[in-house]
Amino acid sequence: MNSNLAQRREVMTTTRRLILSALAGLVFGAIIAALGLLNQGYSEGLQWLSNFFAALPTLLTRALSLSAMASYGFFFIYWTCLGGVLGWLGNSTWRHRKRILAALGSALAILHVIALLQLDSDIRNSIKEIFRGILP
Repeated sequence: MNSNLAQRREVMTTTRRLILSALAGLVFGAIIAALGLLNQGYSEGLQWLSNFFAALPTLLTRALSLSAMASYGFFFIYWTCLGGVLGWLGNSTWRHRKRILAALGSALAILHVIALLQLDSDIRNSIKEIFRGILP
C-alpha cells in the first residue's frame, strides 16, 4: 500500500513539474513576443535577441505555409512544448540527463542561428528583387 502511494505521489510531482515547465515555456514565448513587438528600433541587442529566439518557429511556419493567426498559435505552442520537454528532462532521474540537456540546448541554439541566417538571407533576396525592378 505504501509503495502505491509513493508511486502515485511521484507521478503527481512529475506531472506538476511538467505543467510548470510548460507554463514557463509559454511565459518565455510571451516575453520574446513582447520584446519583438515593443522594441521596434530602440535597442539592437534586444531586437537581435528576440529575432534569435523567434527565428526557428518563424521559419517553420513559413515552411508549413501557415496563416498569420496560425503562426502566432504555433509560436506559443512551440515554446510551451519546448519548455515542457526541457522541464521533463531537467527533472528526470536519468543518469545522463545533464548531457542530454546540454546536447539538446546546443542543437537548438545552432538551429536557431541557422534559421536566423536563413531568414536574413531571404529578406536580403526579397529586397534585391524589389529594387531590381526599380533600379537599372
